[in-house]
Amino acid sequence: MQTLEPATLTAYVRMNSMNNLDKEPKEAACWNWVLYGLKPLPVAYPNVLFAYVDRGETRVVSRREAETTIASNDGGVWDCMQEDQPLRTELDQVRRAYDEAPDTTDTRNAIRDRLFELTLRMAGFTISHAPTPYRVGMIEPKDVVMWDHWWLEINLAVVETVTDDPLYAYSNRYLAPAFNFPRDRIARKAGLGVALQARVHDRYVTALQDSQVGWLEALAGS
Repeated sequence: MQTLEPATLTAYVRMNSMNNLDKEPKEAACWNWVLYGLKPLPVAYPNVLFAYVDRGETRVVSRREAETTIASNDGGVWDCMQEDQPLRTELDQVRRAYDEAPDTTDTRNAIRDRLFELTLRMAGFTISHAPTPYRVGMIEPKDVVMWDHWWLEINLAVVETVTDDPLYAYSNRYLAPAFNFPRDRIARKAGLGVALQARVHDRYVTALQDSQVGWLEALAGS
């Protein structure tokens, strides 16, 4: 595993002295922190990609709404998903693959995984096939093509938030989730049932967003 950059390492080491930090915007959700480093709206909401691909009679309206959202491209946040863009081509391929495959648990897990990776790339991350200090995680406990929670890991330490709560950080001594929801949502897959393991998606990324580094330094009191 690579060594953290000095500024990030300093922030990481000092996190134990201050485990939370009021964030701005306060209403920013888990995905906004992980994908954009707490960016003011409008930003590209990952639900739109999942709705664009999801299928079934009950999903017809949400599919059309997702198509409209991407096409309207408010604030230019969907530039990379316009019809002439490579990521849009991949998104259409994922939707076609789901439409043509049996709607089974294995299919839904595979489609969710592809959408997870596509969302990371849409946000500007470069995915690494080798371990790095930085990893993004996502879980969906239910057997559906959607997500429940996103979190960031730095050397396996979870740094996360939810709407209207502070930014929370835990060192890798504890590896504890910040919130005690009645469901499993942890950094490691160990101890989870086989079905739930398949619904945890994670990828190493080459670097953090600049804004994420800034928040981590503030969290550590740098």
